[in-house]
Amino acid sequence: MAKAKKCPSVILGVLAIKPKSSGYDIKKMIEESLSYCWKESFGAIYPALKELAKEGLIHPEAKGNKTLYSLTSKGKKAFEAWMKEPPLEMQPRHELLLKLFFGHTISPEVIKTHLKINHERLKEKHTGLKTVEKMLKQHMKEDPGFPYWMMSLEYSKMQLESALKWTQKYLKNFNE
Repeated sequence: MAKAKKCPSVILGVLAIKPKSSGYDIKKMIEESLSYCWKESFGAIYPALKELAKEGLIHPEAKGNKTLYSLTSKGKKAFEAWMKEPPLEMQPRHELLLKLFFGHTISPEVIKTHLKINHERLKEKHTGLKTVEKMLKQHMKEDPGFPYWMMSLEYSKMQLESALKWTQKYLKNFNE
């Protein structure tokens, strides 16, 4: 698997946790369980499933009108190899920060509006993470993945809380 293409690795990971999943099931799990740290579109998932099957990393099985996928032993080994690789450095791409950098070229009201919108989005994401956290604690506490899910969730919560404080600080500056 190419290092730049993470979608196949994410799919292998989902199938390691939830075998016999359809493309829709994979997308749903990514949205419900990983959206705070990862996103994938159907447009990326289905071609990746096709490629993974071609490489013998997953086994497709037709069930009625859908196809269910499971890891092969080769797929398990590929997933384990990816898990052992050090994570690549995150590449920052944050449009709000980019616009702030150029903020002196436009009305302060425009920037203030961007900050308000960002603040509302952050609050929504934070609420969503708290919902996921509650669900995990209520229903998944005994799962061997629980402590790892909580670590990644806590990281994202702390990032959001920091971003919320930062946004509040600069919104307050605009109001002074």
